[in-house]
Amino acid sequence: VNVTLIDRLVPTINDVDIIADSIVTITSSEDMYNAVGATGAISTNHFQATVYQNNGNASEATIVNITNENQDPLLGGEKIVRIGFVTDLLPSGVEEMTISPAGPANPIYDSENNQMPQNTVSARVLLPDRLPPTIISETAVIAIDNSYVQFSVTEGVYGAYEGTKPV
Repeated sequence: VNVTLIDRLVPTINDVDIIADSIVTITSSEDMYNAVGATGAISTNHFQATVYQNNGNASEATIVNITNENQDPLLGGEKIVRIGFVTDLLPSGVEEMTISPAGPANPIYDSENNQMPQNTVSARVLLPDRLPPTIISETAVIAIDNSYVQFSVTEGVYGAYEGTKPV
């Protein structure tokens, strides 16, 4: 007796990692296509980004490009993709983001024509702090002899990238 099992498992987003200030990689449970019959590459229209502001600066993200893990154009059948995005404002380091299917107009399929559910949501990734410190002008005091200026800034500042040397 031969038994043939039919794949009914829907593709999901298994992993998401932020690999640069504005690039995430997502790993799907299965190869992803934009049409039934395991044809066509997915595109930026297939995903959406949701930002959780958490009292931070950025509140929205727009997906601007999508490539394979080698930064080449997608051909169809990729399991790992890089998604480039931009935010409406510079993140302050407390915002989080998720990736999910964009909607029913742009379904994502696996090789057996199973569609990724619209309610699929990746884990949250923390957006890196890209908001530079600013001087709080109301706190500035100039010495009578103009030898120095004393002021406050919105966050700690350092004289080295590593954050170890004082200014």
